[in-house]
Amino acid sequence: MARALVLAFLILLSATPASASAADFDSDQAFMDWVTGYGPHPDPDRLAGAISYFAGSDLFRMPQLRRPLAYFFGTALFRATARQRDNALAAIEADPNPTSRVIFLNAVWYAGTPDSRALLNRLRPTWTAPHLAALLQGMLAEGPRPLLAATAPQDEDELQQAAQDLDCLWMRYLASDDPASVAPIIRTACLSVSAQDEGAKLLGFSARWSLRSNLKVPRVRALLEQRFAAAKDDEWIVLDDVLHGRQADPTPAK
Repeated sequence: MARALVLAFLILLSATPASASAADFDSDQAFMDWVTGYGPHPDPDRLAGAISYFAGSDLFRMPQLRRPLAYFFGTALFRATARQRDNALAAIEADPNPTSRVIFLNAVWYAGTPDSRALLNRLRPTWTAPHLAALLQGMLAEGPRPLLAATAPQDEDELQQAAQDLDCLWMRYLASDDPASVAPIIRTACLSVSAQDEGAKLLGFSARWSLRSNLKVPRVRALLEQRFAAAKDDEWIVLDDVLHGRQADPTPAK
């Protein structure tokens, strides 16, 4: 059950057939390769093209992908310079597909920084189409919910939302290469070892599976190996299982 709750992005997207194309991408595989490699090799000049591609592809029809990829775009946008961000904005405004502007707004909102809020305020006087104005009004009234706010989900809906939060953190990591986005996933995986609450334990196993699923990204494996070298207690048990496939709960060597 827990395994079904977290999306293995790199498996799911690489298996998705090609769909609509934008100028910068000719297939879903090319799009996902760009996403996967973005952190250490940022490419902000293609951000608008990536948003446009996603907006016009079959990927956008999969609701479970929309929020995590909005986190990716938001992280990448506010890692870029102000000029690069303005260039992306101008390209999105010229895009005839209105879905691109919805994705852009969500990306800006999920970034959750003072600069992102300033950009939302800046867009309010000009992005006046009814659906965009309504989005902006809601976004300016309230910030995004913190990720993994519920670490002991009490029902299926809460568990699925928390599991998708894990995917959002992975997307932040892919966009930034910042290990700080992976640390909460590891902490959550530790719930699979010691949590007494059933919902927390299920979420912990979802996080553990998400760590294992993303080992195919070399920098993820290197990061987890580095963490494992200094790990103790529950984190040692989790990372030993994730990296080496050991299911028992051994005691670390002294």
